[in-house]
Amino acid sequence: MQVCWYERMDIALDQLCELIEKRARSLLCELKPPRRLLLAIVGPPGVGKSTLSKHLLSRNAGAPLYAQLAPMDGFHLPNRSLAQLGLLEKKGVPETFDVGRYLALLEALRSGECMSAPAYSRISHEPVPNAYSFNEHNRTIIAEGNYLLLNDPEWTKIADLVDFSIMLDEADDVLVSRLCERYARSGRSEADALARARGFDMNNAALVRSRSRSANVNVATDQCPVRSPVIR
Repeated sequence: MQVCWYERMDIALDQLCELIEKRARSLLCELKPPRRLLLAIVGPPGVGKSTLSKHLLSRNAGAPLYAQLAPMDGFHLPNRSLAQLGLLEKKGVPETFDVGRYLALLEALRSGECMSAPAYSRISHEPVPNAYSFNEHNRTIIAEGNYLLLNDPEWTKIADLVDFSIMLDEADDVLVSRLCERYARSGRSEADALARARGFDMNNAALVRSRSRSANVNVATDQCPVRSPVIR
């Protein structure tokens, strides 16, 4: 099944969701409640992880998946903590996240506990607590973030929890363009946005591509290192 994820976003998004939903329904049939299914949407900055996650949620808030979000970005360390650690300018690299707390949340949610997950505000640039609530009806966790499959001592326990994963990728010049638009909306100058996207963010993209475990589904354009889709 060929998915042209970025060339025809309106069509491809639903097509990709259908592929994910079919596999998720099959996996859920193998799980005994209260155990939940953990889906992971992974990829470099600016690739469309949040877009796919929110679209999946809009299609599957009800039966049979009863999905809810638990994004990685809600576990950014607060800016004050990053400043104290000398990491504020590196915000977004793996060590600027509270990996242990995210792992604990995903373990609890996967086992069936009812609790809330934080989000991240692109306005205040801080975590927002209790943004997403899980109740006894929710059967599917949609986790999304750069590093969920990272083959790294601090992150590998999260990768071990994942039941089904989707890796998105796109050509660097497209990622840079999208990131520059995002930075412009937050008030960065054009020159500053371009420098950060080409340098810092593309370094993170290289890290995701080179040090992540293989995903179950890989979706990318022909210009990317990952071909689309490979289904495992």
